[in-house]
Amino acid sequence: MISNEVLNQFVNQLQGKKSRIMVVGLGYIGLPLAECIAKAGFNVIGYDTNLNKIELLNRGESYLETMSASRIQELLKTGRLSFTADIACAESCDVYWVCVPTPLLNGAPILDSFYSAIKSIRAIAKKPFLVVVSSTSFPGTTRSIGLSILVKEAQEEGHDFFLVFSPEREDPGNTKFTTKTLPRVFGALNMQSAKVAMVLFKQLFDEVHQASSIETAEASKLMENVYRAVNIALANEWGEICAQLNLDVWEIIKLASTKPFGFQAFYPGPGVGGHCIPVDPYYLLSKLKSIGSNAELINLACDLNRKRPHI
Repeated sequence: MISNEVLNQFVNQLQGKKSRIMVVGLGYIGLPLAECIAKAGFNVIGYDTNLNKIELLNRGESYLETMSASRIQELLKTGRLSFTADIACAESCDVYWVCVPTPLLNGAPILDSFYSAIKSIRAIAKKPFLVVVSSTSFPGTTRSIGLSILVKEAQEEGHDFFLVFSPEREDPGNTKFTTKTLPRVFGALNMQSAKVAMVLFKQLFDEVHQASSIETAEASKLMENVYRAVNIALANEWGEICAQLNLDVWEIIKLASTKPFGFQAFYPGPGVGGHCIPVDPYYLLSKLKSIGSNAELINLACDLNRKRPHI
């Protein structure tokens, strides 16, 4: 464990916004997050291995439809946000926020980028430091991979870092629910990690909720999107049922929606879309498969959603 003196120094540094924060991975999650942190008054380094992205950002240009060039230019003018493809810049940071992609291959998550990011941080970070993981994967990823890498090279007398998982809830282009205004969930390695995370998060987000563990926070992210995937499959099946019965599914949903409790409307469509819903169920199914288990309803919903564009 980190001494109380060092812990308090780290907390005071966060409270005074003297900590330097690196966002690792500048996609549709990482870039808005870097903007949010910089707007809160922290010095931020945005890091990505894609040199083309970095060159665009440093010219004040954007590669995301939901992030205007003017927003990037405004941040660059403040001097609180810079972009780099040089991991050596991580040495000057106190907080590392991991937002790298975790794509699927044959229904299984590919965690190479996550592994590489944590290993690079461990190799260059000064002690103590905070790692926040926002990359989505199965429950246990942060502990089994992230923690194991961090601990492997830690000092023998104990950990020299803080570790939390905080799932992203970005809805690209949504001006009502932004990185700042969306309620934030996190799970921490221990009480010290929870303390420093809460101090940081309360300066960044309007609402913060602490989970009982890292794994609980990881699972909450999957439940949010598995819930949507299953209900989208149900809505699509209702659409097919109504077509066979010569009924208007839209009218039926509208009438069902008049019930003030116990019903939330989902609508037929081409299937699931976006960055998260098509893939998140498979993170969970992959984990269940590894322990010899299954989830029949989720599997069925995934099959129905996958076939939908061809119906």
